[in-house]
Amino acid sequence: MTITDCRVISTSCPKCMFFRVTPEDLPSILKQALDSLRDISWIAKLNYGYLRKSYEMRVAKTIRALEAKLKLGDDGRLTSDAGEYVVSITATEIIESELGYVKIPLGELRGKQKSQNPGFDFHNEDTADCVLIFGEAKYQASSSAHLPALKQIREFIEDGKDIADLADLGDFCSSVTLDRAASNTKGFAAAFSSKSTSTERLIRIISDNEHFRFLQSYEEIILVAVDL
Repeated sequence: MTITDCRVISTSCPKCMFFRVTPEDLPSILKQALDSLRDISWIAKLNYGYLRKSYEMRVAKTIRALEAKLKLGDDGRLTSDAGEYVVSITATEIIESELGYVKIPLGELRGKQKSQNPGFDFHNEDTADCVLIFGEAKYQASSSAHLPALKQIREFIEDGKDIADLADLGDFCSSVTLDRAASNTKGFAAAFSSKSTSTERLIRIISDNEHFRFLQSYEEIILVAVDL
């Protein structure tokens, strides 16, 4: 994949970044997503043997299920589920590679059931500033999905799902970061499929959005547009 745009957006938020990513082709990005899912090296880094064994049992079936959904895109068309996984995986890896934030395993690999819509899709930790990033991914086949992503983030915040996520993250990021998140020092990432809309127009539309303005009271906002 190629990062075709990377810029700081001027807002009242202390740090607001925009990335635009263009995959080379659909088979390539599906392969990258599958490779990322299959990388379970994070399990070996867990502190306790019982945790390692527990997660090994959890992820085996989950990975097979997610692989099946991603492989549905092999015919050149992404399903809604497959598209959302691609956007999630792409975003969390871009945040890791470009900003140096620790990538936390996707919620489903940690045991969440997506059908229950339990909370945010992905998380990264800004270890330098002890800021937890809560990420939400959206995919739409016919139009850019930035507005649904921003709307869902705000709804999750108002429902307290960011705070509810903290109990599941103790094995993956520092207690300082989690305490700060519980005290409202945190950031959010909106990852979304994008179409032919130019970056300048896309940023103008997002900047005028009420849900985006709502997020500006937090420490960080990260926007990741994935051209699918």
